[in-house]
Amino acid sequence: MPYLLSLLSDQLIDTVNKVDQGLCYYINKSNYVQTIRATNQGICYLECLVFPGERVIFATLADSYLEINSDGSQGDKIECELLYI
Repeated sequence: MPYLLSLLSDQLIDTVNKVDQGLCYYINKSNYVQTIRATNQGICYLECLVFPGERVIFATLADSYLEINSDGSQGDKIECELLYI
């Protein structure tokens, strides 16, 4: 079952409505639990665990990145714009 996670605090909603934003979709296709972190210019908006096969839908700014880590190691970094639905 997909989860809807808002990355935007109430204080940022007015600002976000004036800039590019979108819904992103990520699925953990690995066999490992992953930690994902959505960041924008060093500010972390979301950090959560994603279990194998789990799907996550979240809202973010266009210039944000999704960092994906497995087993405590440094993982991939993907532009959230590439994950827009």
